[in-house]
Amino acid sequence: MSSSRAAISLILCAIALALSAPATAGARPPKDFVGVQDDYLITGDTDYFATNLSAMAAIGVGTIRQPFLWRDIETASGTFDFSRYDGLVGNVAAHGIKLLGVVFGPPQTLMKRGPAGATCPPRSNARFASFAAALARRYGSRGTYWREHPEVPRHPVTAWQIWNEPNLLPYWCGKPNARQYVALLKATYPAVKAADPRAEIVTAGIPQSKLGIPLLTYLAQMYR
Repeated sequence: MSSSRAAISLILCAIALALSAPATAGARPPKDFVGVQDDYLITGDTDYFATNLSAMAAIGVGTIRQPFLWRDIETASGTFDFSRYDGLVGNVAAHGIKLLGVVFGPPQTLMKRGPAGATCPPRSNARFASFAAALARRYGSRGTYWREHPEVPRHPVTAWQIWNEPNLLPYWCGKPNARQYVALLKATYPAVKAADPRAEIVTAGIPQSKLGIPLLTYLAQMYR
C-alpha cells in the first residue's frame, strides 16, 4: 500500500470512529457533513474506484471534494468532453454520496504566463466563468447528465468551489493577489447562477502556509 493510500485508510478509520461516537444531546450531523478528497478516484483503476467508494459510503462519508479540471474537459476551443467525469459523477451518486465540485486546472493556452510548473489564473475570467457554467449545466440541479441517465440516483452537484488555494505561490502564478481572485469569483458567480439557480459558489480553500500570503492577511485583502 502506498503512503497516500495508507493515509486515506487512516483518515477513513478516524471518520468511522468519529461518526460512531455518541451524539451530544441526541443531535446528529447531516448526512453530507463528513467529506473527504481522494485524488485517485479520477485516475485509479476500476477496482480501486469501486472499493474506496463502497468503504466511504459504509462509514458515513457524505461528500467528496472533486476537482473538475478544465484542461481535461475543454479538449478544443468551445468543445467540452465530459465522458471522463460522467463515469465518476454516476458512480459517486450510485453510492449516495454528494460531490463538491472544484473548478480548476485551466489549459496551458488559457493561463497567464508564469514560472515553470506554476498554475496561473486564466487569461480571461469570462472564459473561466463560461466553463464553470458548462459544468453547472451538465451536473447541476437541471443538468443534462441527469436527464440522459435516469437510472442513476439523482445527486446533482450544487456547490462549486472556485479555484484551489489562491493565496499560495504555486497556484497563482507565483504572485498571489486577492484582488485578482475576487475578480474571478465575481465573474463566475452570475454565470453559474444563470446555469443553475440552486448552485452555491464556494470560496477556494485558503490555507495558513509559508508558501504564500498568510490566511488572515489574504482574507482581509479579499474583503477590502
